Amino acid sequence: MNFKMIADDVLYISGRGAVVMGKIISGEIHPNDKVTVLDKAEKPIAHNLQARVVINENKKDDSILLLLDGITRADIDFEKGYIIIKENENDIQ
Repeated sequence: MNFKMIADDVLYISGRGAVVMGKIISGEIHPNDKVTVLDKAEKPIAHNLQARVVINENKKDDSILLLLDGITRADIDFEKGYIIIKENENDIQ
């Protein structure tokens, strides 16, 4: 099953990246997986981001934190409802 997470909130940490809080809708994610961020219309706005997962085991309906390395507010100004998917799990161009 493909990983999909809906962002609820984000915290930007200078020198580290963006910590995205949200709920897993499907699938699971592991440390160092590459992810894509989609806007609310499911259009890609960032590709090939490295995700660091705060917990190693996760499943559908879990609320988790993802650290997206090196992301600043200038790169992506997250809004509630943005979607994060694992790379290569969607044929997004």
